[in-house]
Amino acid sequence: MRDIIKDYGKSETEKRERGVLDEYAEMCRYQNERQRKSNEDFSDEDLTVDEQENIDSGKEQNLKRENTQNEQIKDMINEGIDVLFLQPVDRNKVRPALELCKKKHIPVFVIDSEVSDTEAVVSTIVSDNYDAGVQCAKDMMKKKTSANIIIVNQKALNSINERVKGFRDTIKGHPQYKIVEEKESAAEFEIAMKVMEKIIYEKKNYDVVMGGNDPIALGCIAAMQMTDKTDQVMVYGVDGSPDGKAMIKAGFLEGTAAQSPIKIGEKAVQTAYSYLAGETVKKHVTIPVELITADNLKFYDMTGWQ
Repeated sequence: MRDIIKDYGKSETEKRERGVLDEYAEMCRYQNERQRKSNEDFSDEDLTVDEQENIDSGKEQNLKRENTQNEQIKDMINEGIDVLFLQPVDRNKVRPALELCKKKHIPVFVIDSEVSDTEAVVSTIVSDNYDAGVQCAKDMMKKKTSANIIIVNQKALNSINERVKGFRDTIKGHPQYKIVEEKESAAEFEIAMKVMEKIIYEKKNYDVVMGGNDPIALGCIAAMQMTDKTDQVMVYGVDGSPDGKAMIKAGFLEGTAAQSPIKIGEKAVQTAYSYLAGETVKKHVTIPVELITADNLKFYDMTGWQ
């Protein structure tokens, strides 16, 4: 188990120099890459800032991230951008950047998560995060007649909030499925591992863990390996990341509700060009998710995203 977990964030084709790579940054990289490819067809130039450079380990860095993202957007506006594709670090604290975009008449298209002030953006393109939680809960209920559940989330991200809500709503009215603890984490492997270590220290009785995303789920698995309890606990994540799929194959992750950063990026670019062409676009676009388990893993690319 230790040998598998220590390679978290390392694909079969590329060993990332940073070691543990935040899923948030990875998804952003794939979305940016897809947007660049789409933009090439229109011979336009895009200005992209990789969030990976600005994501520091630990919840205590949240404020730094939020300020950094707002400053990045301000810098890009000064560079003369015409459109902003935004993956918000914090749905509330990104407001100053949104206000500046509005003042400069720059249309904003939000991807992967949501902002609180939806009127400040043209369109939001996200995965069906609520259904991701529903699918994880339904799979658990199909496989277990009762459960003591740990939820590890990050409330600053609306996408994770929606997943947890979907999970909660699905088990509501079924008292045999009990949430015994809900803990706040950052959406990162190392931080989630520390949060789970604290839960283990508190000697909670649990047999299911619902992680807000794959890094959280895998961080929980890494913590549980110290107790040799991994074989007794079902762990669910959301992303459908290469690392998540590898953990399903290895038998440590029960399932992951798969997002498609590729489809999100494509739809964001298509929506932006439609808007710029004067067409009416949807205020909210939802991309379906699919639950990946050991039963259907063979139908998915193990080394890449959907």
